[in-house]
Amino acid sequence: MEEKSIIIIGAGLAGLSAGCYAQMNGYRTQIFEMHTTPGGLCTSWKRKGYTFDGCIHWLMGSRSGVFHRFYEELGAVQDRRMVDHEEWLRVEGPEGKTWIVYADLDRLEQHMVELSPADAGVIKEFCNAARLFTRFETPVQKAPGADGTARHAQDAQDDAHDPSHAQVQQDLDPGVRVPL
Repeated sequence: MEEKSIIIIGAGLAGLSAGCYAQMNGYRTQIFEMHTTPGGLCTSWKRKGYTFDGCIHWLMGSRSGVFHRFYEELGAVQDRRMVDHEEWLRVEGPEGKTWIVYADLDRLEQHMVELSPADAGVIKEFCNAARLFTRFETPVQKAPGADGTARHAQDAQDDAHDPSHAQVQQDLDPGVRVPL
C-alpha cells in the first residue's frame, strides 16, 4: 500500500493542527517553519526586559467552546493553567492619557465613555455590536471534498453562491477523523 504524505508550510496553530489531524488519518507529515519556534502568532518573545505575548488576541476558546474542544483533542490544554487577562491592550499617550481595551465589554464601554463622553452614542453602538458577536457559535464542519473525493474548484465556487447548497452534506466516511 502506498504511504500517504502531506507537506505543511507553517507551524502556527493551523499548520500544527493540520499535521496532527493528518497523522490521525494515517498520513506521514512534514511541517516546515521559517522561524526557530513553532506557534506562529501564538508565541511570545523577550526584548529589553519586556515579554511580548503575540497570542493574547489569538488564543480564544481556552476555557470552553469549539476551539477548546480542538485544543483538548490535540492535547494542548490538559493540565495547563489558563490565564484570563482583564486587559487585552493598553495604549499610553504622550499627555498621560491611557486607553485600555478591557476583556469585559461593560468595563470597556464605561472606560471609553470616561475618555470621550461626547462619543457616548457611537461607543454604545460599537459595544452593542461586539456583544452581538459574542452570541455567535463558530461554524466548524468538515470541508467539502474532505472525504477523499475531488471536486472541481468551479463546482465549489458555484455551491457557495447557490442558496440551495447552503448546507454541506455530512454523509462522509466515518473512518476519517476531523476536528470536532
